[in-house]
Amino acid sequence: MNWILQKILSREKRITSQRETVATWLLQNEGMFSPKDLIQALPDLDRVSIYRTIDLFVQLDIIHPTLVMEGHQYYELHEDVTHHHHVVCTGCKKSGCVPCVLPTKKIDGFTHLHHEVHFTGLCTACTT
Repeated sequence: MNWILQKILSREKRITSQRETVATWLLQNEGMFSPKDLIQALPDLDRVSIYRTIDLFVQLDIIHPTLVMEGHQYYELHEDVTHHHHVVCTGCKKSGCVPCVLPTKKIDGFTHLHHEVHFTGLCTACTT
């Protein structure tokens, strides 16, 4: 059983076929994704199931929102990956990862702290 399904069970949630299908897709596809990407890649799942699964996966800290681009929210798996930020080409929308050099902060009264930063610019392919 993969780590996503184990996390769902550990939080006493059910593993539905829709959740399993989304989990499998996430593990097979690297990088950021939007609900639109899931809807296109998983045509047998209805939109409501996809959005509910995304909401649950955010709640369970399986995925986290990374940025909004052209009106679409993008997410990324939140497995034990080194925290990083993103750079997005304003020309072709290609994205990349940027290491985060900010120290982890602790704020009294808060847990599960996250921060988001994204950079924009033109990639070398778009500037030539």
